[in-house]
Amino acid sequence: MQTYQILHKKYNTYFYVLQHYSSSGHISYWGGGGDVFLAIIFGKHRFTKIGAIILSLLLLLLVFCCFTHIIGGLGWDQSVFFGAKRAAAGPEDLRQQVALPVLLYHHLDENEDHWGPYAIPPRQFEYDLQYLVKNNYEAVTLEEIVNFVYHQGKLPPKPVLITFDDGYESNYVYAWPLLKKYNMKAVINIIGILSDQESASSDHNVSYSYLTWDQIIEMSESGIIEFGNHTYDLHQKNRNFQGIGKRKNESVKEYQQRLAEDLELNQKKLMAACGTPALCFAYPFGIQEEHALPILDELGFQATLCSHQIYNILIRNQDCLRPLGRFNRAAGINTVDFFARMEKKLPVINE
Repeated sequence: MQTYQILHKKYNTYFYVLQHYSSSGHISYWGGGGDVFLAIIFGKHRFTKIGAIILSLLLLLLVFCCFTHIIGGLGWDQSVFFGAKRAAAGPEDLRQQVALPVLLYHHLDENEDHWGPYAIPPRQFEYDLQYLVKNNYEAVTLEEIVNFVYHQGKLPPKPVLITFDDGYESNYVYAWPLLKKYNMKAVINIIGILSDQESASSDHNVSYSYLTWDQIIEMSESGIIEFGNHTYDLHQKNRNFQGIGKRKNESVKEYQQRLAEDLELNQKKLMAACGTPALCFAYPFGIQEEHALPILDELGFQATLCSHQIYNILIRNQDCLRPLGRFNRAAGINTVDFFARMEKKLPVINE
């Protein structure tokens, strides 16, 4: 006589199956606790072991199905138990995808006549920061974002990236103190030639002036502000080209040489002021150019910023940073409505 015992848990009830070989070559199963009573009879003794193995496998399959049904019903992540990989993410940890909204500001101005698509009052910026704090957003740096994507770093549950384009002096006068007040961080993308001109000028007016290099150095040393590259002198539009777009009748080689010289000059100036080159490049006017991509790679930019009003999904792949979409913050829409549209992943109307 041989005896086999299988112990199985189904929900909160335990039962066992006891296999008994009788002299007649029959197999009988008795369930414990009144839960199971099974009887399978094989006519010939030589099929007894095969039948027992098949039944055991079926029972194990039942156990597996019941177990997965239970944890699924409880809302547990089955990858905790079975190591399942999530789509578009690696197996390093369970949090491989992070939603990242990126905000795009330009100029802050007290003069109502200047408000529009690229200028808002300083108090509006403060209302935005208050909303972010109240709704548990945490402002992150580009360095933290790059570390998450490239080096398995961590990000808070609700990250947000705050960016400013062009480098207005109002970023120093209004935005920087408010960022410090609400424990926030931001990236300012600099047009190098404007900072050169401002640093050499004695005429400064917060309504139209740009950051000097001394102001950039001071802000960088605070650890609150990072600086990005917005070209040295290509933030222009005319009939022949727009932003970093390739000019008419310009060869690809000529275009790439011109772009490389401009961006490298701005990188050197940012390196001298901040101690590190810019991690990101912000496309002027949001205009992208396919022939620029090899140059951006050669210069070591680890992220690019455009003007598409979309949520970004960060994964462990550098392509998710090229480019990052941004929601432009214009006047004419209050804080609650602006963030409601952003959180619903709808374009924000710029009035």
